[in-house]
Amino acid sequence: MKAEKKNSFLNDFFTLGAGTFLYLVVGVIGTPIITRLVDPVDYGRMSMITVYSGIGVLVCGLGLDQTLARFFYRDESVDFKRKLLQFCCSVPLLFAAVLSVLLFVFRYVSSFFGLEMISLTELVLIILNTIAQLLHRYGMLILRLRYSTKMHSVVNILQKASYIILTVVLVCSTSVDHFLILAVSTIFSGFFAFFIEAGHERDLWRPAPGNFKLSVSKGELLKYSIPLMFSGGISMIFNSLDRLFINRYCTLADVGVYASAINLMAVFSVIKTSFNALWMPSAVKHYENNPEDKKFYQQGNAFISVLMIVFGAAVVLFKDLFVLLLGAEYHEASKIIPFLMFEPIMYTVSETTATGIVVQKKSAYQLAVSAISCLLNLLGNWLLTPVLGPQGAAISTGISYIVFFAIRTYFANKVFYVDYKLSRFAVSTAALLLYSAYGSSHSFSLVQVAMFLGVTAVTVLAYREYIPFAINYGKSMVLKLLKKKK
Repeated sequence: MKAEKKNSFLNDFFTLGAGTFLYLVVGVIGTPIITRLVDPVDYGRMSMITVYSGIGVLVCGLGLDQTLARFFYRDESVDFKRKLLQFCCSVPLLFAAVLSVLLFVFRYVSSFFGLEMISLTELVLIILNTIAQLLHRYGMLILRLRYSTKMHSVVNILQKASYIILTVVLVCSTSVDHFLILAVSTIFSGFFAFFIEAGHERDLWRPAPGNFKLSVSKGELLKYSIPLMFSGGISMIFNSLDRLFINRYCTLADVGVYASAINLMAVFSVIKTSFNALWMPSAVKHYENNPEDKKFYQQGNAFISVLMIVFGAAVVLFKDLFVLLLGAEYHEASKIIPFLMFEPIMYTVSETTATGIVVQKKSAYQLAVSAISCLLNLLGNWLLTPVLGPQGAAISTGISYIVFFAIRTYFANKVFYVDYKLSRFAVSTAALLLYSAYGSSHSFSLVQVAMFLGVTAVTVLAYREYIPFAINYGKSMVLKLLKKKK
């Protein structure tokens, strides 16, 4: 891989990371304010709305968002990209409209027979949030695909800030149900973010000429996307099983505490969001230009592995401080965080090792990965949640994501082998897992500090060949910043 290409990717990563850090600051300030104003029960109810909306987004999306990313660079003409976006976005919105009508009919029929399972208000909120998140997803995807990293960061910050400000203002100035306020603020921030995204990339959001035809058939697009829809749907269920089981065997207050722990995992967004937003478009483009060069994938994997493992160890070390910010009612979140953090770690690192599945267009493998991981998480939650409560759900989720990484990497290497030297990642993961098990039942102490240093040392030694480059690149970034200030 050419040095300038590598530096370009890292430059975009750190540019996006700086904006994501500001997003994190807004979240760290805003989340404790909201948790101190809102009861865990209302927080739990809103968490379930988010779960159902997320399932709606993935079902209605038909996997076409990933199809857009995969074929976006097939043709550099603006009309091609407009037509591709038009198809990939309009089909999910049409599907969402049809599904919404069917849900209203089903609710009416079920309530007629006294089988009402959800209120009309909750159904409307789920539908509106699904549409808002669909549009927002495509808006953010276009920013990623066009490498508008600064605007990507700005939109993230504005969305989070608008949600927090609207929530706090309405909670403090009205007597409206806090659950409804959380829902309205979430929906508003989603639409608000989309309008900014569409405005910034308005040249692509304009309709393509009516007589323009895509160089790739709609059948090929759907053939690629449909397996992704099923794998995405299974993935969403996979990610939601913990809250569904907690809702079944525990209380809405427990769901709220668990959801607050998930929100605290936003500390990973500094790395996860920045890296994931750039990696796959860069990897696909690199493959299209130079399919034989695999060093790019190896270096990207090593870079993100070190960052995520060390950052994860730091989260375990400071988890009690994070939970203190939430308030006394959310104290139990400290037992959940050490295992929940394996979700962002394993998913982000697997984005690099699973590149082969994407570039070889083997989307059916994604379905197999999601299905196996989902079944394992289902079994784990069924066994652990009734006994250990939210902590059991977190343990099941963490272990399932480690398996998710292993299976995803295995299938990717079957179709596009890259030597990632996985033994060193396995050693680092094992060290972090032991530290997490200890940290979930112990508060901050010198023993935890020693274990943190141990995990960091193991990881740095495992990836020592990449450390000099990281240090040199960091120095160059600092020098560039100092020159700009002068």
